[in-house]
Amino acid sequence: MKIINNINYILKKEFLEMEDVVYLLNRIRILIESKNQKKKYELLNFYGNWIAHYEIEQLPNKIINEIQNMEKKHTNRIQDHWLLRSELCLLFQENNFQKDLLNDRGKWDRFSTSLYRILIDTPLVNKDNSFNFIFKDSNEKEGKSFSCSYEIQYQNSTGITNTISASYAIHESLYKKNNKKWLTQEGVCN
Repeated sequence: MKIINNINYILKKEFLEMEDVVYLLNRIRILIESKNQKKKYELLNFYGNWIAHYEIEQLPNKIINEIQNMEKKHTNRIQDHWLLRSELCLLFQENNFQKDLLNDRGKWDRFSTSLYRILIDTPLVNKDNSFNFIFKDSNEKEGKSFSCSYEIQYQNSTGITNTISASYAIHESLYKKNNKKWLTQEGVCN
């Protein structure tokens, strides 16, 4: 299947630029659709759509649950794309894709940062206006650090609109020393 070869080609690159991330997520979304696996890979399909559209029909349940947990527990697994990483791991295992992107913190952080750069240009709104993902600002210093802040506005089950402010930041010096700890915490993708 040619799409498998195209995904493998991108995954073999040492560094993924923004256009590589767009292409990778687009090809993955097409692979998922061709195998009728949208429900199995709900987040991969969601991110593949988000990079191409600013307006969506419905948020995946995993995202809704994480947003509600962010407010209750003050944690944010959306921030570093860990839910996305877990679905990528499953897809990579199923298709025997190279897993360096998921097991090398430097590669993963560059992927996440590139994904944020793309998403900054694509604020997300769902069609019934019950959800908005709005970027407030971003900052980058000579490719060594990147940060952005954003707000998530959503209506809860009672129709009340809540706002959660969050941020994402990465500094090259941080992941050089903590790769083993990071893999222990997040799990190796075999």
